[in-house]
Amino acid sequence: MDFSELSPTGSDIQLTGGASGLTNSQQQMRDLMAHAHTAIEQERKRIAQNIHDELGSLLTAMKLELALLTLETREIRDELQQRLDSMQRLIEDAILVTRQVASDLRPVVLNLGLLASVEWLAENFRQRSGICCQVIANDEIALNDTQSTTLFRIIQESLTNIIRHADASATTIDIKMENDTLWLTIADNGRGFDSKEIAGNSFGLIGIRERLETLAGKLYIESAPGRGTRLSISMPIHDDTP
Repeated sequence: MDFSELSPTGSDIQLTGGASGLTNSQQQMRDLMAHAHTAIEQERKRIAQNIHDELGSLLTAMKLELALLTLETREIRDELQQRLDSMQRLIEDAILVTRQVASDLRPVVLNLGLLASVEWLAENFRQRSGICCQVIANDEIALNDTQSTTLFRIIQESLTNIIRHADASATTIDIKMENDTLWLTIADNGRGFDSKEIAGNSFGLIGIRERLETLAGKLYIESAPGRGTRLSISMPIHDDTP
């Protein structure tokens, strides 16, 4: 089975001496990416909150008003009653769509911690795919919002890829701390692939690597045709991490 690391810089070459300018440029690029990812997630959070609070409240109020109107016009002929019933169903559908959009932008479960978020993802994954998904973790790991959101998005992307490509029947999500490093492993028993051929051409894996770069994390892929896939992530976690 092949085991390869997708390093944050995409290269194992170490630059010294006259290459300091290039090194500084790479660090600036990583800082810019970190800022961009944080800004995007903050905007997602703001929009989701507004949708939930403002639009959700308006739709709920409309639903209550329509329910009262339906009661008051109970004796009116059937055609009008049918229209009122249809409007009631449309508003209920709009409320469900609003909640789903807000959840897709920024799931409320993220506010409950990483483990609760992972359990929520696993349950959602089981319902959507019918694939068994086991979560292995010990106690809650203290992370800041950026770290939790990054790991959440990585797991979300990985599970989506499993549904689309793996043809798997079982998946495991394993989270643990070793010293000051968090390890996340997502494994499936699906069809697998040649990691050397796929890793550099998969937009999903490229996106995961870019998210990790902003937090000094590393991505490892272990896979082979017919032997499943194991995606592992290491991320340094320090008490003084901003």
